[in-house]
Amino acid sequence: MIINRLLASNISSPITKKVLSHNKILLFPYSTLTTEELLLSMPKNTKNLKSLALKKKAVFQRPYKIYWQVIGAGNFCGSTSLFLATCNSCYAFNVGEGTQRIAGFVKLEKSLNSLRNIFITDRSWKNIGGLPGLCLSMRMYGAHNLEIHGPKGCMDIYQATRNFVNLRNFNVQENSNKQYLDNGIEIEKVILDSSEPVEKGTKDNMHPSWELENIYMKNRSIWENRIVTELKENETDSGEPDERSVQAYVCKFLPRAGRLDPEKCVKFGVPPGPLFGELKAGKDITLPNGTTVRARDVLGESADTSSAIVLEVPSLHYIESLLQQSTKFTEAENLKHVFHFTPSQVIQDPRYIGWMQKFPSSVQHIFLNDSCSGVGLVAPKIHQTKMRLMNPELFPPLAGMEDHPCKGFDIQKNLFEDFHGMKTVKGICGLRINERPAEEEEFEIDEANLYNEEEVMSEVFDASNIRLDCEKEETIAEVKSALEYSNSALTQKSGERQESKKYPEVTFLGTASALAGKYRNNTCILVEVKEDHFIIMDCGEGSLGQIFRIKGLEQTKRILRNLKAIYVSHQHADHHLGSIDILQAREKVFKEANLDVPLLYFVVTNRYRYYLTAYHHSFEPVLGNIHLVSCEDLIFHTPKNEFMQEIPGDRLQLIDPALKKEFLDYTSLSGIETCKAVHCAHAYCVSMVTGEGYKFTYSGDTRPVQRLIEMGKGSDLLIHEATMEHILLKDAIVKKHSTFTEAIEAGKEMEAKFTVLTHFSQRYAKMPMLNEIEDQENVVIAFDNLTFTPANIHQIRLLYPALKAVFKNDYDAMCDRSQIHTYHTDDEDLRNEQIEKLKYQYEGKQENFNKIHEWRMKVKPKGRSAIKRPADENKDYEDLQIPSTLIKAVGGGGGSEKKLKTEENSEKESDNQDNSDVGSSKLIEVVEKNADDLDNGNTVAEENRKAGPSVEQPKKKKKTGKKAGPLVDEIKDIMRNKYLASQLLNVVNRRSGESMKEESEESSEGDRKIEKSKNSM
Repeated sequence: MIINRLLASNISSPITKKVLSHNKILLFPYSTLTTEELLLSMPKNTKNLKSLALKKKAVFQRPYKIYWQVIGAGNFCGSTSLFLATCNSCYAFNVGEGTQRIAGFVKLEKSLNSLRNIFITDRSWKNIGGLPGLCLSMRMYGAHNLEIHGPKGCMDIYQATRNFVNLRNFNVQENSNKQYLDNGIEIEKVILDSSEPVEKGTKDNMHPSWELENIYMKNRSIWENRIVTELKENETDSGEPDERSVQAYVCKFLPRAGRLDPEKCVKFGVPPGPLFGELKAGKDITLPNGTTVRARDVLGESADTSSAIVLEVPSLHYIESLLQQSTKFTEAENLKHVFHFTPSQVIQDPRYIGWMQKFPSSVQHIFLNDSCSGVGLVAPKIHQTKMRLMNPELFPPLAGMEDHPCKGFDIQKNLFEDFHGMKTVKGICGLRINERPAEEEEFEIDEANLYNEEEVMSEVFDASNIRLDCEKEETIAEVKSALEYSNSALTQKSGERQESKKYPEVTFLGTASALAGKYRNNTCILVEVKEDHFIIMDCGEGSLGQIFRIKGLEQTKRILRNLKAIYVSHQHADHHLGSIDILQAREKVFKEANLDVPLLYFVVTNRYRYYLTAYHHSFEPVLGNIHLVSCEDLIFHTPKNEFMQEIPGDRLQLIDPALKKEFLDYTSLSGIETCKAVHCAHAYCVSMVTGEGYKFTYSGDTRPVQRLIEMGKGSDLLIHEATMEHILLKDAIVKKHSTFTEAIEAGKEMEAKFTVLTHFSQRYAKMPMLNEIEDQENVVIAFDNLTFTPANIHQIRLLYPALKAVFKNDYDAMCDRSQIHTYHTDDEDLRNEQIEKLKYQYEGKQENFNKIHEWRMKVKPKGRSAIKRPADENKDYEDLQIPSTLIKAVGGGGGSEKKLKTEENSEKESDNQDNSDVGSSKLIEVVEKNADDLDNGNTVAEENRKAGPSVEQPKKKKKTGKKAGPLVDEIKDIMRNKYLASQLLNVVNRRSGESMKEESEESSEGDRKIEKSKNSM
């Protein structure tokens, strides 16, 4: 019935002739179709409608700016990623580990939330290891969807990680179309097949400890049960090799008309309006006065069609397929760049070289493979340079960043080279290759990613980041004194220094919680139990790159060859996503040396085996020489009777005694124990004892738990997570983390000789708040790339004054935020204490007002009194005085602002400034009386913020009366606590404003009465 009505409505259209006769429709003069025949003949495939609609869009919507940005150069231990950025959107080609960290701090035309498409060349961990972390970052930036383009099976990594990567309200889809098209770019996908089957992970090349059959089924998730079912179904063909393909991409940049220059249009007399649109579309126009304006005279340079190729040939077995489809690459229109993710050993093959030589000599070949160097991200090197000024023994030089590009880096000299008569470029993080517009340099380097040691030293010793000269001198002296103090332990005589123990040596590779930041990577701790015996505790994304960053290539290989065990506390992504990269690099190091790959123990919860087993079978074999040791089996259990009462005697562990002995002997430990953490499901804490009797305990992520204190009793070293300050205790409880104070108390109850705090929130990017820490004798804080032993761990406490001085602005900003949190606390005593601190700070800031006042008097125009200044100079030489509303509200003086009359009145002015000091102390009293009002207002705002946009925000009342004057801006610029300063002034302005409003209302009411009485007369 509905279809007939639709057909009837279409037939009644004036465009077609309508003839209704026995359910027949006349479509053409000599052709008739029944309704059923018409429906059968209607097109059913609508997948190309979007592409057709995009092609019909105007040309001027295409991007005028297109460039490639190297995020990771694909070298050993480095990230592998290439971004294509336009003025409209962003695209990623491969996303290796660390992509989200580096991309967040490399200049891009569009931010990460504009990334909607990721193109994968080969489904290996090298290319997809950063996908889970990137999805988390994009979700945080506000993106809602993402499409993955790549060989068959790429989406399996998303399925494998969904059990522990929380992507609520974020949709990840697979795009299997042969072509991608949008307004400016057309990408053709070319599939390359291997001439020989590729080895895949099977039950036969996996260590028996990872078998899934014997795991209890009851608590499995749907995802975990599906993995077990699929593995059992594939047991019959487990011996068959994998026929895996890779995917190359031919990117075509569609032509674009030149940009309209409005200034030129105005110059030619073109009025704004529809004529602008005609010129923008490339049409010449004629003005009412008869003048002809040509489009080419007001349009910028147009952009022709150009192309680029992105490909990876992972082994020699794919070259045959590449040669068979070479025309798809060589016929690319106006080809400019070819990006090679292909390994160097494949590039050196004569067949691959011959394929490259088929392209015109003008084509630039950019290598992004193991022949490149650098790990990217200059911020860690800058931070390490500053930390080394405090103590070079605790913060060794970053050996892996010695070749990082510095200021004045010459691209031609350092990156360009001739390769069999072809122009080639070795990629490096921060390298930018411009496609459009043509007038820009083809190759550039991101200036923000260049290391400038002179600038770093100037910032530290010259206080170049401090604005006020009076503060600069004080800061410089403070920095000099603090650095001498922090290095004092190094100047002691060798006989006075503690040299009792060299091991264990602890290196913090990552100290951040959740997502990696500029100065802190995800959690990872490297422990050298004794010489050439290494253990890794937790390994977040990018951990291998962190090892390379601090140790360099040769030492990294030494660590991988002597790595005995990996411990993972729980399955949150920031604690284990770097494990696969470490396992693969370790195997590669042994194979390059033609050595057998020895055993590696992996201590982790039983649940982790689902993730690694799924990757082993679906992507690459990684579990051939990895022995699983379950955290559940390392918990000590006390025997109980039938009444569940503990029976005195030896406690028992479920682990096989023979396996435990092998593990302890192999790792040079004498004991290991785990207990459950209060965090997420299957989270654990661990305590280990070295062969020399040194006991170290690691909390992982947890709320304070008594079992951890009992397990770590008498530890020489406690490494405890301390995500946030104690003032944020409510947040810590909700997120199941510990505060600084809670971690310190755990160390005291445990009677640990030293407690190291780590796993800091990104709100403490460079350093945490020290007010809860600095008075504790045996408590220190961790930084990325910090290395210590039992002999020098005590030196970390000497860094605190230097940290406050060198990172003065950052620490002051943290103090401001901390004061705000303290002011909003429910603890009345704590809030009163904060108000007293504020009073003390405010009195000190009055001294700055006096100094600025004196400075303004000095820079006053020569031979001109303050009262005779021109109006245009009032802004630059506005007098710094307490506003009348503020003074009146606290009873500090007269009712109007006092101006400087002449230079002779300076004494009177200083007296007025003294009155301001008296007024400032009374101002605090006003704030104390109005503290409840402030708290209630902020509480309402906080509740509305948590409730979301659906809650109606309270409307702000319009202020009446005279404004506070120029001092408001001065206070906001000068006072360290900007937020609280504004709160103080708001209270005063509100009180003064309300009083003035009442006065004005009373006066207006009196005027109305007088007027009324006059009328009655």
